[in-house]
Amino acid sequence: MTSLVLGIVAFVLAFIPAINTVGAFVALVGLVLGVVAIFQKRASKPLAISGSAISFVAGVLSIIMIVVYAAAFVTAVNDSISKPVTSSAPSAPASAAASDAASAGPAASTNYSFGDTVTYKDGLAITVSAPTPYTPSDSAAGADQAANIQFTITLKNGTTKNYDPLLYPTVSSNGTEASSITDIGNKVGLAPTTAVPAGQSITFVTAFSVADPTKLVLDISPGFGYDEAVFQN
Repeated sequence: MTSLVLGIVAFVLAFIPAINTVGAFVALVGLVLGVVAIFQKRASKPLAISGSAISFVAGVLSIIMIVVYAAAFVTAVNDSISKPVTSSAPSAPASAAASDAASAGPAASTNYSFGDTVTYKDGLAITVSAPTPYTPSDSAAGADQAANIQFTITLKNGTTKNYDPLLYPTVSSNGTEASSITDIGNKVGLAPTTAVPAGQSITFVTAFSVADPTKLVLDISPGFGYDEAVFQN
């Protein structure tokens, strides 16, 4: 009888966030008591079997719900820091409508202009300069399309902890994927790898070979768990 009561209690607790860990423990106790009761001569075997079965199901359900609630919590936390929430264009004043949209927090699908600064909720901020022509050295690799361009990318760490760079931009040009240029001689195409302390920033140059420099799209994000910021001209 005790096993049956504990199994029912555990089944109810399984659906309550944070409390479902207690439900898993209660289910375990109910299962143990039920199994013991099955082998006792004076115990009611039907009740003992029912209590064991319900306790087992409640225990499995509690574990599943613990995982589900934990995953939902992690997803919520990631969403809270991963989406770009503000943008500013230092090269030209934004319109009133654009300013209002930025302060309200644009959707993840918002595209930005080259020269804008995109700031994430945790304080990381990325600025991508307007593209300029690039002249590869003789040792450069990847300069295989109609035009070669470069971008200056700046990331400011506005968080309260070190940031480990994971910045690998990609570019397309008029629907054609651009070729990334690696130019050791000019120190271009080498993404930064040294940690950036809180309050500091890094700046590096990246170059691409493109089909049409007048129609560019650049994707970049601070790392895993962050939405990509999309820049275009």
